[in-house]
This record gives sequence, C-alpha cells and structure tokens, in this order.
Amino acid sequence: MANLTKGFGFNVATTDSDTNTNVANANLTLDGDHNTDVDANTLTFDDAGTNILQIVGGSTDSIVIGSNGDDYTMPNTQPSSGQVMKASDGSGTIDWANETDTNTFILSESFRFSTNNLETDTGLYYTFQGEQTTKGGLINAQVDPTAFDSPTSLRAMIYIRPTSGTYNLNQVQSIMSGTTSDVTLSLWKASPCGAEDPVEGTMIGSGAHSLEGSAKNVCANWTLGDASDVQLAATQVLIMTLHTTDAVADLDCRGQVTFEINKTT
Repeated sequence: MANLTKGFGFNVATTDSDTNTNVANANLTLDGDHNTDVDANTLTFDDAGTNILQIVGGSTDSIVIGSNGDDYTMPNTQPSSGQVMKASDGSGTIDWANETDTNTFILSESFRFSTNNLETDTGLYYTFQGEQTTKGGLINAQVDPTAFDSPTSLRAMIYIRPTSGTYNLNQVQSIMSGTTSDVTLSLWKASPCGAEDPVEGTMIGSGAHSLEGSAKNVCANWTLGDASDVQLAATQVLIMTLHTTDAVADLDCRGQVTFEINKTT
C-alpha cells in the first residue's frame, strides 16, 4: 500500500476492495485559526478555539451548534407527525414536542374589591359574601380559609380551573388605597368538587400593603409559593382573602388584584 505523506496525509488503498480513506492528522487547518478536530467520535469545527459546530458519534449521536454556554443540541431522532422543535430545558437542549405543547399563556384576570366600615380582628381572615358576577365584590365575611365553609365561602372564588391540562399560577399584583393600616391579601386554592364541608384551603400567594389613606395608591408584587404550591389541579378554585396585622375598628379600602395563569401542558 502506498502512503501519501504530504498535504492532508491520506492513506489510499491499493486494491479495489479496500476503499477506506483515513485522515492521518487529527487537526486539519482550514484557514488561519479555523480548524477541524477529530477526537473520540467527535468532529469539531472551531474558530480560534471557540466551537462553531460539533458532530458527535457513538452512543449520543448528536449535533451541537454554537460555543460553550450559548450552544444548543439538536434532537437525534425523527419527529412524529405534527411535532415541532422546542427548548426542553434551560441548557440548550432542543427536542420534538406536540404542536399544542408550547407553554402557552392562557389567562389574565382582574378582580375589584372594597370594604365598607369593616371591623377586623388580629389574625382573622375576611372575604367576599354572596355571588360575584361582575368581577368585583364587597369584603365583609369572616372565614377560616384552612377549612372553607362550603358552599357559602366558595361563593367568593375568583377562578375555577379547567378539567384537563396542567396550569400554574404565574404572577399576581394588586393595588390598594384606604384606611391607614397594614393589610395583606392572599390567594388560597381548594378542591371543592366531591368534598364535604369543610373544604381544606392552601395559601399559595400573598401581597402586603401599608396603606396611607384614600388619596395614595399602594402597589404590591405578590410572593408566591414554590412550584408545587402554584400548580393548579383539575377543577381547583382560587379564593382571595384579606387580613390585617392589627385590629382595625373601621377599615375602608378599595383596590384591584390581577393574576396570570399559564398552561404548561
């Protein structure tokens, strides 16, 4: 077998049955700092040491595009009919997914509220009373949100979750003005369907307001619970409550709470 040692260093077969062509040098300079590296089943194209493209063989079989930290890995399987590409994690992995599985924003709602001469006690919670049909209500009913009196207290619910898919409470903001006091609004989730009284509630977010009178609006970005808290199961409801740090003899306040819910699958 003849060996060509100049140029790229190819080994060329001398018989028709031996058709292998082997690269003898693992580093082939293309132009200046533009190189190809062949190492452990990986063909790398780089620019002055910065990866541009990697073709990975062996057990992983993948194509990696871009430099470290900004790279993304293409899927190594064929998609099913109707699937699209999507980022499957925060590390640049691209995968196939059903076209409807797109982390779609699903809902943004606002709910108005007010109190009228509400006399509060420390540690007690208050919510709406009666049916709410105009996305607004008067807060004047004392409740125990850890054990809602169903169905009376559940008339105060401001959201009911659909029966299919996975949903998360994404963010909540509120704005208030009124009697000088520290007021906290909270959202609770509960599963009333098929349950007897009382219906257990779980707080999943809250926002604190230090009110300074009727002439000044006070805004709050809410603190939400962890991932499992903000996940909403099928037909769960959201109920908003109000409570004060100290007892208030005459609480007059008004405001609006806005929340966003995302469909994740």
